[in-house]
Amino acid sequence: VTQVGNGVFSGIPAGTAYAWSITDANGCGPQNGTLDITQPAALAAGAVVTTPIICFGGNATVTLVAINGTAPYTFTFDGITQVGNGVFPGIAAGIAYTWSVTDANSCGPITGTLNVSEPSAITISDIHSNSPVCEGSTLNLFSAAAGGTGLLTYSWAGPDGFTSNQQNPDITSVTPAASGLYSLLVTDANLCTATASTLVTVNPTPTLSSSQTPPAICSNTIFSYTPTSGVTGTTFSWSRAAVAGISNAAASGIDNPNETLVNTTTDPITVTYEYSLSANGCSNTQNVVVVVNPTPTLTSSLSPPAICSNTLFSYTPSSGTLATVFTWSRAIVAGISNPAASGNGDPNETLINTTADPVSVIYIYTLTANGCSNTQNVTVIVNPTPILTSTLTPPAICSNTTFNYTPGSATAGTTFTWSRVLVVGISNAAASGSDDPNEIIINTTPDPINVIYVFTLSANGCSNQQNVTVTVNPTPSLSSSLTPPAICTNNLFSYNPSSATTGTTFNWSRAAIAGISNASATGTGNPNETLIN
Repeated sequence: VTQVGNGVFSGIPAGTAYAWSITDANGCGPQNGTLDITQPAALAAGAVVTTPIICFGGNATVTLVAINGTAPYTFTFDGITQVGNGVFPGIAAGIAYTWSVTDANSCGPITGTLNVSEPSAITISDIHSNSPVCEGSTLNLFSAAAGGTGLLTYSWAGPDGFTSNQQNPDITSVTPAASGLYSLLVTDANLCTATASTLVTVNPTPTLSSSQTPPAICSNTIFSYTPTSGVTGTTFSWSRAAVAGISNAAASGIDNPNETLVNTTTDPITVTYEYSLSANGCSNTQNVVVVVNPTPTLTSSLSPPAICSNTLFSYTPSSGTLATVFTWSRAIVAGISNPAASGNGDPNETLINTTADPVSVIYIYTLTANGCSNTQNVTVIVNPTPILTSTLTPPAICSNTTFNYTPGSATAGTTFTWSRVLVVGISNAAASGSDDPNEIIINTTPDPINVIYVFTLSANGCSNQQNVTVTVNPTPSLSSSLTPPAICTNNLFSYNPSSATTGTTFNWSRAAIAGISNASATGTGNPNETLIN
Protein backbone atom coordinates (compact mmCIF):
# COMPACT_ATOMS: atom_id res chain seq x y z
CA VAL A 1 0.00 0.00 0.00
CA THR A 2 1.59 3.30 -1.17
CA GLN A 3 0.71 6.63 0.37
CA VAL A 4 2.15 10.07 -0.57
CA GLY A 5 2.81 12.39 2.25
CA ASN A 6 1.27 10.08 4.95
CA GLY A 7 3.40 7.39 6.35
CA VAL A 8 0.68 6.05 8.70
CA PHE A 9 -0.75 2.75 7.69
CA SER A 10 -3.61 1.58 9.89
CA GLY A 11 -5.48 -1.70 9.99
CA ILE A 12 -2.33 -3.70 9.51
CA PRO A 13 -2.80 -7.13 11.07
CA ALA A 14 -0.01 -8.85 12.89
CA GLY A 15 2.54 -10.47 10.59
CA THR A 16 6.23 -10.96 9.99
CA ALA A 17 8.62 -9.43 7.40
CA TYR A 18 6.27 -6.81 6.17
CA ALA A 19 8.30 -5.01 3.27
CA TRP A 20 8.40 -1.25 3.29
CA SER A 21 10.13 1.42 1.21
CA ILE A 22 10.37 5.19 1.18
CA THR A 23 11.12 7.35 -1.92
CA ASP A 24 11.30 11.12 -1.84
CA ALA A 25 9.85 13.60 -4.27
CA ASN A 26 12.98 13.60 -6.36
CA GLY A 27 12.75 9.91 -6.85
CA CYS A 28 15.63 9.41 -4.69
CA GLY A 29 15.63 6.13 -3.00
CA PRO A 30 13.98 3.94 -2.32
CA GLN A 31 14.99 3.31 1.26
CA ASN A 32 13.43 -0.06 2.23
CA GLY A 33 13.36 -2.74 4.80
CA THR A 34 11.09 -5.31 6.53
CA LEU A 35 8.94 -5.02 9.64
CA ASP A 36 7.44 -7.63 11.98
CA ILE A 37 4.12 -6.62 13.48
CA THR A 38 3.28 -8.56 16.70
CA GLN A 39 0.00 -8.81 18.63
CA PRO A 40 -1.06 -9.96 22.11
CA ALA A 41 -2.45 -13.42 22.53
CA ALA A 42 -6.17 -13.51 22.06
CA LEU A 43 -8.15 -12.47 25.17
CA ALA A 44 -9.90 -15.35 26.90
CA ALA A 45 -12.27 -15.13 29.94
CA GLY A 46 -14.59 -17.21 32.00
CA ALA A 47 -16.98 -16.98 35.04
CA VAL A 48 -17.05 -19.35 38.01
CA VAL A 49 -18.87 -19.51 41.39
CA THR A 50 -15.93 -19.59 43.71
CA THR A 51 -17.97 -19.56 46.91
CA PRO A 52 -21.28 -21.28 46.39
CA ILE A 53 -24.49 -20.62 48.35
CA ILE A 54 -24.73 -23.25 51.09
CA CYS A 55 -27.96 -22.10 52.71
CA PHE A 56 -31.16 -21.11 51.07
CA GLY A 57 -31.36 -17.34 50.76
CA GLY A 58 -27.61 -16.92 51.15
CA ASN A 59 -25.09 -15.25 48.74
CA ALA A 60 -22.37 -16.61 46.47
CA THR A 61 -19.07 -15.17 45.36
CA VAL A 62 -18.58 -15.14 41.60
CA THR A 63 -15.11 -14.69 40.07
CA LEU A 64 -14.49 -13.59 36.45
CA VAL A 65 -11.14 -14.84 35.20
CA ALA A 66 -9.27 -13.38 32.13
CA ILE A 67 -6.13 -14.56 30.37
CA ASN A 68 -4.12 -13.12 27.51
CA GLY A 69 -5.09 -9.75 26.18
CA THR A 70 -3.67 -6.78 27.91
CA ALA A 71 -4.19 -6.02 31.56
CA PRO A 72 -5.76 -4.41 33.34
CA TYR A 73 -9.02 -6.09 32.54
CA THR A 74 -12.43 -4.60 32.92
CA PHE A 75 -14.92 -7.07 34.45
CA THR A 76 -18.66 -6.62 34.31
CA PHE A 77 -21.12 -8.96 36.12
CA ASP A 78 -24.85 -8.42 36.22
CA GLY A 79 -24.36 -4.77 35.35
CA ILE A 80 -21.63 -4.17 37.90
CA THR A 81 -18.25 -3.17 36.40
CA GLN A 82 -14.92 -3.51 38.20
CA VAL A 83 -11.43 -2.81 36.73
CA GLY A 84 -8.62 -5.09 37.69
CA ASN A 85 -10.81 -7.14 40.13
CA GLY A 86 -12.93 -9.96 38.85
CA VAL A 87 -14.31 -11.03 42.25
CA PHE A 88 -18.00 -10.28 42.77
CA PRO A 89 -19.28 -11.20 46.28
CA GLY A 90 -22.87 -11.15 47.61
CA ILE A 91 -24.46 -12.65 44.56
CA ALA A 92 -27.87 -14.13 45.17
CA ALA A 93 -29.03 -17.28 43.50
CA GLY A 94 -30.19 -16.67 39.96
CA ILE A 95 -30.24 -17.97 36.38
CA ALA A 96 -28.33 -16.59 33.37
CA TYR A 97 -26.44 -13.83 35.05
CA THR A 98 -24.61 -11.94 32.15
CA TRP A 99 -20.95 -11.10 32.33
CA SER A 100 -18.18 -9.62 30.09
CA VAL A 101 -14.45 -9.01 30.15
CA THR A 102 -12.53 -6.36 28.20
CA ASP A 103 -8.76 -5.83 28.30
CA ALA A 104 -6.85 -2.62 28.58
CA ASN A 105 -6.74 -2.31 24.81
CA SER A 106 -10.51 -2.61 24.76
CA CYS A 107 -10.10 -5.99 23.24
CA GLY A 108 -13.16 -8.00 23.80
CA PRO A 109 -15.50 -8.05 25.30
CA ILE A 110 -15.62 -11.73 26.13
CA THR A 111 -19.22 -12.39 27.31
CA GLY A 112 -21.23 -15.17 28.78
CA THR A 113 -23.96 -16.19 31.28
CA LEU A 114 -23.70 -17.91 34.64
CA ASN A 115 -26.24 -19.73 36.77
CA VAL A 116 -25.86 -19.33 40.57
CA SER A 117 -27.73 -22.08 42.42
CA GLU A 118 -28.74 -22.59 46.11
CA PRO A 119 -30.01 -25.50 48.23
CA SER A 120 -33.70 -25.80 48.86
CA ALA A 121 -34.99 -24.10 52.00
CA ILE A 122 -35.33 -26.11 55.27
CA THR A 123 -39.04 -26.09 55.96
CA ILE A 124 -40.60 -27.18 59.25
CA SER A 125 -43.96 -28.32 58.05
CA ASP A 126 -45.27 -29.43 61.44
CA ILE A 127 -44.57 -28.69 65.09
CA HIS A 128 -47.10 -29.52 67.77
CA SER A 129 -47.67 -31.46 71.00
CA ASN A 130 -50.42 -33.35 72.76
CA SER A 131 -50.91 -30.31 74.99
CA PRO A 132 -52.79 -29.60 77.14
CA VAL A 133 -51.75 -32.52 79.32
CA CYS A 134 -52.14 -33.27 83.00
CA GLU A 135 -49.34 -33.23 85.49
CA GLY A 136 -47.71 -36.63 85.80
CA SER A 137 -48.60 -37.74 82.28
CA THR A 138 -46.32 -37.86 79.20
CA LEU A 139 -45.87 -34.80 77.02
CA ASN A 140 -45.32 -35.75 73.35
CA LEU A 141 -43.61 -33.27 71.05
CA PHE A 142 -43.95 -33.76 67.28
CA SER A 143 -42.13 -32.22 64.29
CA ALA A 144 -41.70 -32.68 60.53
CA ALA A 145 -39.06 -30.93 58.36
CA ALA A 146 -37.64 -31.19 54.83
CA GLY A 147 -35.25 -29.41 52.50
CA GLY A 148 -31.75 -28.26 53.22
CA THR A 149 -28.66 -30.28 52.39
CA GLY A 150 -28.00 -33.76 53.62
CA LEU A 151 -29.23 -35.17 56.90
CA LEU A 152 -31.31 -32.90 59.05
CA THR A 153 -30.72 -32.75 62.82
CA TYR A 154 -33.16 -31.54 65.48
CA SER A 155 -32.58 -29.57 68.63
CA TRP A 156 -35.39 -28.80 71.08
CA ALA A 157 -35.26 -26.35 73.97
CA GLY A 158 -38.02 -25.59 76.42
CA PRO A 159 -39.00 -24.56 79.94
CA ASP A 160 -37.47 -26.03 83.08
CA GLY A 161 -34.13 -26.61 81.30
CA PHE A 162 -35.52 -29.05 78.76
CA THR A 163 -33.35 -30.00 75.74
CA SER A 164 -33.52 -32.88 73.29
CA ASN A 165 -31.91 -33.93 69.98
CA GLN A 166 -34.76 -36.22 69.06
CA GLN A 167 -37.15 -35.34 66.30
CA ASN A 168 -40.19 -36.30 68.41
CA PRO A 169 -39.16 -36.31 72.06
CA ASP A 170 -41.32 -37.31 75.03
CA ILE A 171 -41.26 -35.89 78.55
CA THR A 172 -42.53 -38.38 81.09
CA SER A 173 -44.04 -37.51 84.47
CA VAL A 174 -44.37 -33.95 83.33
CA THR A 175 -44.92 -31.12 85.81
CA PRO A 176 -46.57 -27.69 85.45
CA ALA A 177 -43.02 -26.24 85.28
CA ALA A 178 -42.90 -27.72 81.78
CA SER A 179 -45.58 -25.31 80.58
CA GLY A 180 -44.43 -22.68 78.08
CA LEU A 181 -42.85 -22.21 74.67
CA TYR A 182 -40.86 -25.05 73.10
CA SER A 183 -38.44 -24.03 70.32
CA LEU A 184 -37.16 -26.33 67.61
CA LEU A 185 -33.92 -25.75 65.64
CA VAL A 186 -33.48 -27.87 62.52
CA THR A 187 -29.95 -27.96 61.05
CA ASP A 188 -28.76 -29.48 57.76
CA ALA A 189 -25.31 -30.72 56.73
CA ASN A 190 -24.29 -27.18 55.80
CA LEU A 191 -25.30 -25.96 59.24
CA CYS A 192 -28.22 -24.15 57.70
CA THR A 193 -31.08 -23.81 60.16
CA ALA A 194 -34.78 -23.31 60.46
CA THR A 195 -36.72 -22.61 63.65
CA ALA A 196 -40.27 -23.00 64.87
CA SER A 197 -42.01 -23.11 68.25
CA THR A 198 -45.12 -24.47 69.91
CA LEU A 199 -46.83 -23.50 73.14
CA VAL A 200 -47.42 -26.23 75.74
CA THR A 201 -49.75 -26.23 78.70
CA VAL A 202 -49.32 -28.72 81.56
CA ASN A 203 -52.29 -28.50 83.87
CA PRO A 204 -51.44 -29.16 87.51
CA THR A 205 -52.90 -32.10 89.39
CA PRO A 206 -55.60 -30.64 91.64
CA THR A 207 -54.64 -31.30 95.26
CA LEU A 208 -56.28 -30.43 98.54
CA SER A 209 -54.89 -27.33 100.17
CA SER A 210 -57.28 -27.87 103.05
CA SER A 211 -56.02 -30.22 105.76
CA GLN A 212 -56.26 -33.94 105.11
CA THR A 213 -56.36 -34.56 108.87
CA PRO A 214 -58.99 -32.14 110.17
CA PRO A 215 -59.56 -31.88 113.93
CA ALA A 216 -61.18 -34.88 115.58
CA ILE A 217 -64.89 -34.64 116.31
CA CYS A 218 -67.07 -36.13 119.02
CA SER A 219 -69.58 -38.85 118.31
CA ASN A 220 -73.02 -37.62 117.32
CA THR A 221 -71.71 -34.25 116.14
CA ILE A 222 -71.56 -32.85 112.60
CA PHE A 223 -68.43 -33.40 110.55
CA SER A 224 -68.15 -30.26 108.45
CA TYR A 225 -65.24 -30.05 106.02
CA THR A 226 -64.79 -27.45 103.29
CA PRO A 227 -62.37 -28.80 100.67
CA THR A 228 -60.11 -26.29 98.95
CA SER A 229 -57.43 -26.49 96.29
CA GLY A 230 -54.81 -24.12 94.92
CA VAL A 231 -55.99 -25.04 91.42
CA THR A 232 -58.70 -22.66 90.26
CA GLY A 233 -61.97 -24.24 89.23
CA THR A 234 -61.44 -27.51 91.08
CA THR A 235 -64.59 -29.51 91.77
CA PHE A 236 -64.86 -31.93 94.67
CA SER A 237 -66.79 -35.15 95.17
CA TRP A 238 -66.42 -37.60 98.05
CA SER A 239 -67.38 -41.09 99.10
CA ARG A 240 -67.30 -42.80 102.49
CA ALA A 241 -67.53 -46.52 102.99
CA ALA A 242 -69.35 -48.10 105.90
CA VAL A 243 -66.95 -48.18 108.86
CA ALA A 244 -67.03 -50.75 111.66
CA GLY A 245 -67.99 -48.96 114.85
CA ILE A 246 -69.70 -46.09 113.00
CA SER A 247 -73.46 -46.51 112.70
CA ASN A 248 -73.75 -44.38 109.54
CA ALA A 249 -74.37 -46.19 106.28
CA ALA A 250 -71.97 -45.66 103.38
CA ALA A 251 -72.47 -42.29 101.71
CA SER A 252 -71.21 -40.02 98.94
CA GLY A 253 -71.68 -36.46 97.82
CA ILE A 254 -69.97 -33.26 96.72
CA ASP A 255 -68.01 -30.60 98.56
CA ASN A 256 -68.81 -30.61 102.32
CA PRO A 257 -70.02 -33.94 103.82
CA ASN A 258 -71.76 -32.05 106.62
CA GLU A 259 -72.98 -35.26 108.24
CA THR A 260 -73.44 -36.39 111.84
CA LEU A 261 -71.17 -39.34 112.62
CA VAL A 262 -72.07 -41.73 115.42
CA ASN A 263 -69.36 -43.81 117.09
CA THR A 264 -70.97 -46.82 118.75
CA THR A 265 -67.77 -48.01 120.45
CA THR A 266 -65.71 -46.89 123.41
CA ASP A 267 -62.64 -46.18 121.28
CA PRO A 268 -61.74 -43.46 118.76
CA ILE A 269 -62.64 -44.56 115.21
CA THR A 270 -60.90 -43.30 112.08
CA VAL A 271 -63.28 -42.41 109.23
CA THR A 272 -61.82 -41.95 105.75
CA TYR A 273 -63.41 -39.73 103.12
CA GLU A 274 -62.09 -40.40 99.61
CA TYR A 275 -62.11 -37.08 97.75
CA SER A 276 -62.03 -36.94 93.94
CA LEU A 277 -60.74 -33.62 92.63
CA SER A 278 -61.20 -32.49 89.00
CA ALA A 279 -59.83 -29.40 87.25
CA ASN A 280 -59.02 -28.63 83.60
CA GLY A 281 -59.61 -32.24 82.64
CA CYS A 282 -57.20 -33.50 85.29
CA SER A 283 -58.26 -35.55 88.30
CA ASN A 284 -56.79 -36.74 91.57
CA THR A 285 -57.91 -38.80 94.53
CA GLN A 286 -56.94 -37.94 98.11
CA ASN A 287 -58.07 -39.20 101.48
CA VAL A 288 -59.33 -36.97 104.25
CA VAL A 289 -59.16 -38.77 107.57
CA VAL A 290 -61.14 -37.65 110.61
CA VAL A 291 -61.10 -39.29 114.04
CA VAL A 292 -64.53 -39.71 115.64
CA ASN A 293 -64.02 -39.85 119.38
CA PRO A 294 -66.56 -41.86 121.38
CA THR A 295 -69.04 -40.40 123.81
CA PRO A 296 -67.58 -41.47 127.16
CA THR A 297 -70.17 -43.46 129.11
CA LEU A 298 -70.16 -45.06 132.52
CA THR A 299 -69.51 -48.80 132.53
CA SER A 300 -69.87 -48.76 136.29
CA SER A 301 -73.46 -49.19 137.50
CA LEU A 302 -75.81 -46.22 137.29
CA SER A 303 -77.74 -47.68 140.23
CA PRO A 304 -75.16 -48.86 142.75
CA PRO A 305 -76.30 -50.84 145.83
CA ALA A 306 -78.32 -48.89 148.34
CA ILE A 307 -76.52 -47.71 151.44
CA CYS A 308 -77.66 -47.13 154.97
CA SER A 309 -77.96 -43.68 156.43
CA ASN A 310 -74.83 -42.37 158.08
CA THR A 311 -72.58 -44.72 156.10
CA LEU A 312 -69.97 -43.89 153.46
CA PHE A 313 -71.09 -43.80 149.86
CA SER A 314 -68.07 -44.92 147.84
CA TYR A 315 -68.43 -45.14 144.07
CA THR A 316 -65.60 -45.71 141.62
CA PRO A 317 -66.70 -44.44 138.19
CA SER A 318 -65.36 -46.29 135.19
CA SER A 319 -65.65 -46.05 131.42
CA GLY A 320 -64.60 -48.17 128.48
CA THR A 321 -63.05 -45.05 126.97
CA LEU A 322 -59.42 -44.62 127.94
CA ALA A 323 -58.32 -41.57 129.94
CA THR A 324 -61.87 -40.55 130.83
CA VAL A 325 -62.00 -37.86 133.52
CA PHE A 326 -64.93 -37.92 135.94
CA THR A 327 -66.45 -34.98 137.81
CA TRP A 328 -69.67 -35.04 139.81
CA SER A 329 -72.13 -32.75 141.49
CA ARG A 330 -74.93 -33.41 143.97
CA ALA A 331 -77.70 -30.97 144.76
CA ILE A 332 -79.36 -30.56 148.14
CA VAL A 333 -81.83 -33.43 148.55
CA ALA A 334 -84.91 -33.21 150.74
CA GLY A 335 -84.53 -35.67 153.60
CA ILE A 336 -80.72 -35.75 153.30
CA SER A 337 -78.92 -33.49 155.75
CA ASN A 338 -75.79 -33.09 153.61
CA PRO A 339 -75.30 -29.76 151.82
CA ALA A 340 -74.82 -29.68 148.06
CA ALA A 341 -71.41 -30.91 146.97
CA SER A 342 -69.20 -31.58 143.94
CA GLY A 343 -65.88 -33.21 143.21
CA ASN A 344 -63.87 -35.61 141.09
CA GLY A 345 -63.92 -39.39 140.85
CA ASP A 346 -65.30 -41.08 143.97
CA PRO A 347 -67.69 -38.96 146.12
CA ASN A 348 -66.62 -40.94 149.20
CA GLU A 349 -69.04 -39.08 151.47
CA THR A 350 -71.22 -40.08 154.39
CA LEU A 351 -74.91 -39.51 153.59
CA ILE A 352 -77.42 -38.99 156.34
CA ASN A 353 -81.10 -39.74 155.77
CA THR A 354 -83.16 -37.79 158.25
CA THR A 355 -86.44 -39.45 157.29
CA ALA A 356 -88.02 -42.80 157.94
CA ASP A 357 -88.18 -43.64 154.25
CA PRO A 358 -85.57 -44.52 151.58
CA VAL A 359 -84.35 -41.39 149.78
CA SER A 360 -82.84 -41.38 146.29
CA VAL A 361 -79.70 -39.27 145.92
CA ILE A 362 -78.64 -38.36 142.38
CA TYR A 363 -75.02 -37.72 141.47
CA ILE A 364 -74.66 -35.97 138.12
CA TYR A 365 -71.48 -37.31 136.56
CA THR A 366 -69.75 -35.42 133.75
CA LEU A 367 -67.40 -37.64 131.76
CA THR A 368 -64.71 -36.05 129.57
CA ALA A 369 -62.36 -37.86 127.17
CA ASN A 370 -60.58 -36.72 124.00
CA GLY A 371 -62.35 -33.38 124.21
CA CYS A 372 -65.79 -35.04 124.31
CA SER A 373 -68.13 -34.94 127.29
CA ASN A 374 -71.26 -36.69 128.47
CA THR A 375 -73.53 -36.35 131.48
CA GLN A 376 -75.06 -39.33 133.28
CA ASN A 377 -76.93 -39.73 136.52
CA VAL A 378 -75.85 -42.19 139.18
CA THR A 379 -78.66 -42.80 141.66
CA VAL A 380 -78.05 -44.32 145.06
CA ILE A 381 -80.79 -45.08 147.56
CA VAL A 382 -80.01 -44.02 151.12
CA ASN A 383 -82.08 -46.23 153.37
CA PRO A 384 -83.08 -44.75 156.71
CA THR A 385 -81.82 -45.96 160.06
CA PRO A 386 -84.86 -47.73 161.48
CA ILE A 387 -85.74 -46.28 164.91
CA LEU A 388 -88.38 -47.08 167.45
CA THR A 389 -91.40 -44.87 167.37
CA SER A 390 -92.77 -46.78 170.33
CA THR A 391 -91.64 -45.43 173.72
CA LEU A 392 -88.23 -46.35 175.00
CA THR A 393 -89.48 -46.09 178.60
CA PRO A 394 -92.73 -48.03 178.83
CA PRO A 395 -94.74 -47.88 182.10
CA ALA A 396 -93.23 -49.69 185.09
CA ILE A 397 -94.65 -53.09 185.96
CA CYS A 398 -94.96 -54.94 189.19
CA SER A 399 -92.84 -57.92 189.93
CA ASN A 400 -94.35 -61.19 188.84
CA THR A 401 -96.49 -59.54 186.14
CA THR A 402 -96.22 -59.81 182.37
CA PHE A 403 -94.17 -57.25 180.48
CA ASN A 404 -95.85 -56.62 177.16
CA TYR A 405 -94.20 -54.26 174.64
CA THR A 406 -95.18 -53.82 170.99
CA PRO A 407 -92.21 -52.24 169.13
CA GLY A 408 -93.05 -49.85 166.31
CA SER A 409 -91.11 -47.91 163.63
CA ALA A 410 -92.06 -45.42 160.95
CA THR A 411 -89.81 -47.32 158.51
CA ALA A 412 -91.92 -49.76 156.58
CA GLY A 413 -90.94 -53.41 156.82
CA THR A 414 -88.87 -53.03 159.97
CA THR A 415 -88.30 -56.25 161.85
CA PHE A 416 -87.55 -56.34 165.57
CA THR A 417 -85.44 -58.67 167.67
CA TRP A 418 -84.53 -58.21 171.31
CA SER A 419 -82.21 -59.54 173.93
CA ARG A 420 -82.13 -59.20 177.70
CA VAL A 421 -79.17 -60.10 179.85
CA LEU A 422 -79.29 -61.54 183.35
CA VAL A 423 -80.13 -58.71 185.75
CA VAL A 424 -79.16 -58.72 189.42
CA GLY A 425 -82.35 -58.78 191.49
CA ILE A 426 -84.38 -60.24 188.66
CA SER A 427 -84.84 -63.96 188.91
CA ASN A 428 -85.43 -64.41 185.21
CA ALA A 429 -82.64 -65.95 183.18
CA ALA A 430 -81.23 -64.03 180.19
CA ALA A 431 -83.54 -64.19 177.18
CA SER A 432 -84.02 -63.08 173.59
CA GLY A 433 -86.73 -63.10 170.98
CA SER A 434 -88.55 -61.07 168.40
CA ASP A 435 -91.23 -58.41 168.57
CA ASP A 436 -93.06 -58.44 171.98
CA PRO A 437 -91.08 -59.94 174.93
CA ASN A 438 -94.35 -60.92 176.66
CA GLU A 439 -92.63 -62.32 179.74
CA ILE A 440 -93.31 -62.32 183.51
CA ILE A 441 -90.57 -60.47 185.34
CA ILE A 442 -89.86 -61.26 188.99
CA ASN A 443 -88.08 -58.74 191.16
CA THR A 444 -86.55 -60.53 194.10
CA THR A 445 -85.49 -57.34 195.85
CA PRO A 446 -87.40 -54.76 197.81
CA ASP A 447 -86.31 -52.06 195.38
CA PRO A 448 -87.39 -51.14 191.81
CA ILE A 449 -85.05 -52.61 189.20
CA ASN A 450 -84.56 -51.35 185.63
CA VAL A 451 -84.59 -54.12 183.06
CA ILE A 452 -83.06 -53.22 179.66
CA TYR A 453 -84.25 -54.82 176.46
CA VAL A 454 -81.79 -54.29 173.61
CA PHE A 455 -83.93 -54.04 170.50
CA THR A 456 -82.30 -54.57 167.08
CA LEU A 457 -84.29 -53.01 164.25
CA SER A 458 -83.67 -54.14 160.67
CA ALA A 459 -85.09 -52.61 157.48
CA ASN A 460 -83.80 -52.48 153.89
CA GLY A 461 -80.57 -54.08 154.98
CA CYS A 462 -79.96 -51.43 157.63
CA SER A 463 -80.01 -52.09 161.34
CA ASN A 464 -80.09 -50.11 164.53
CA GLN A 465 -80.00 -50.93 168.20
CA GLN A 466 -82.03 -49.11 170.82
CA ASN A 467 -82.61 -49.81 174.47
CA VAL A 468 -86.08 -50.12 175.92
CA THR A 469 -85.98 -49.81 179.70
CA VAL A 470 -88.82 -51.00 181.95
CA THR A 471 -88.85 -50.59 185.71
CA VAL A 472 -89.94 -53.72 187.64
CA ASN A 473 -91.24 -52.62 190.99
CA PRO A 474 -90.88 -55.09 193.90
CA THR A 475 -93.85 -56.73 195.73
CA PRO A 476 -93.90 -54.92 199.16
CA SER A 477 -93.81 -57.30 202.17
CA LEU A 478 -93.84 -56.81 205.96
CA SER A 479 -90.50 -56.76 207.54
CA SER A 480 -92.16 -56.40 210.97
CA SER A 481 -93.10 -59.66 212.71
CA LEU A 482 -96.08 -61.50 211.43
CA THR A 483 -96.51 -63.05 214.95
CA PRO A 484 -96.18 -60.25 217.48
CA PRO A 485 -96.26 -61.13 221.19
CA ALA A 486 -99.59 -62.33 222.61
CA ILE A 487 -101.66 -59.89 224.63
CA CYS A 488 -104.14 -60.32 227.50
CA THR A 489 -107.81 -59.79 226.91
CA ASN A 490 -108.98 -56.33 227.33
CA ASN A 491 -105.50 -55.04 226.60
CA LEU A 492 -104.41 -52.71 223.77
CA PHE A 493 -103.04 -54.42 220.65
CA SER A 494 -100.42 -52.04 219.22
CA TYR A 495 -98.60 -53.10 216.06
CA ASN A 496 -96.32 -50.87 213.90
CA PRO A 497 -96.11 -52.43 210.43
CA SER A 498 -92.87 -51.97 208.47
CA SER A 499 -91.49 -52.98 205.05
CA ALA A 500 -88.07 -52.90 203.37
CA THR A 501 -89.73 -51.36 200.38
CA THR A 502 -89.43 -47.65 200.60
CA GLY A 503 -92.68 -45.73 200.58
CA THR A 504 -94.86 -48.68 201.44
CA THR A 505 -98.27 -47.72 202.87
CA PHE A 506 -100.21 -50.07 205.10
CA ASN A 507 -103.94 -50.78 205.23
CA TRP A 508 -105.42 -53.44 207.53
CA SER A 509 -108.76 -55.09 208.03
CA ARG A 510 -110.05 -57.48 210.77
CA ALA A 511 -113.12 -59.63 210.50
CA ALA A 512 -115.38 -60.42 213.43
CA ILE A 513 -113.98 -63.40 215.26
CA ALA A 514 -115.99 -65.85 217.37
CA GLY A 515 -114.95 -65.42 221.03
CA ILE A 516 -113.79 -61.88 220.48
CA SER A 517 -116.32 -59.38 221.31
CA ASN A 518 -114.91 -56.71 219.02
CA ALA A 519 -116.82 -56.04 215.86
CA SER A 520 -114.93 -56.24 212.55
CA ALA A 521 -112.77 -53.21 211.83
CA THR A 522 -110.36 -51.63 209.23
CA GLY A 523 -107.71 -48.94 209.29
CA THR A 524 -104.28 -47.83 208.34
CA GLY A 525 -100.99 -48.16 210.02
CA ASN A 526 -101.19 -49.37 213.69
CA PRO A 527 -104.54 -51.02 214.71
CA ASN A 528 -104.02 -49.83 218.21
CA GLU A 529 -107.26 -51.42 219.49
CA THR A 530 -108.29 -53.24 222.74
CA LEU A 531 -109.25 -56.80 222.03
CA ILE A 532 -111.64 -58.63 224.43
CA ASN A 533 -111.61 -62.38 224.60
